[in-house]
Amino acid sequence: MNKRNQTQNSVQKRWETLLAGLEANRQELGHMEFARVHLTEQIKDLGAEQARKAMLRAELLKSTRTIRSNLRSGQEFVSRVINALRAHYGSGSDKLIEFGFKPDGRRTPVRKEKDATPWKPTAPDE
Repeated sequence: MNKRNQTQNSVQKRWETLLAGLEANRQELGHMEFARVHLTEQIKDLGAEQARKAMLRAELLKSTRTIRSNLRSGQEFVSRVINALRAHYGSGSDKLIEFGFKPDGRRTPVRKEKDATPWKPTAPDE
């Protein structure tokens, strides 16, 4: 539980404790009836909004799972399409650039220096 939720929960508990006190002393605090009624409504509204928030979180989680699933299946499909295009045009064809991906590169041989002599360690002076 994060700090904000702890704060919200502690505020809600304080409100409920205050309301319980107002209700327990209703006879004595007749002039505070407006406060008791208003606080009751505030707590009711808060509870309704917390329930709505929980429902929205559940919907968000469901939506996130659906998006991830769609991305996975879409990526599998795209991979098949790319493989079909490579098979059709050839994996090194520049035509593949039109579809947004690079053709397989042609490897160039490593250049060797013509005058290079292999390294030969020298024997220490005797």
